[in-house]
Amino acid sequence: MTHVAGNSSGGWIALELGRLHRARTVTGLSPAGLWRRTAPRHIRLAVTIAFGSRDRVLLPGVARRRDQLPDHTRWVTLAGCGHVPMFDDPQAVTDLLLAATHPDTAGELGKPIRGR
Repeated sequence: MTHVAGNSSGGWIALELGRLHRARTVTGLSPAGLWRRTAPRHIRLAVTIAFGSRDRVLLPGVARRRDQLPDHTRWVTLAGCGHVPMFDDPQAVTDLLLAATHPDTAGELGKPIRGR
């Protein structure tokens, strides 16, 4: 298994790969698909979701349904970034991906979306 990450619809694909147990970790950057009841809530691996603080494509009230994700999901805000954060701050995205895939640092990212 490998680590997967994706942006927008690619983030949704990454979540689906996790749901199918095809990924070691999943990182979704402004992922689509967080507004449906059929989201992959039962993923059992490390999951990180990041939205840019300036994302105007997927607005918080419409597309950021935290209740559709596993309890251990880490939620991160990328300051000053829009819907395609790797364009706005490639270093921040690189740092996030490296931290999200490393067992010693993945648990330190953001905060869990729900307490244990």
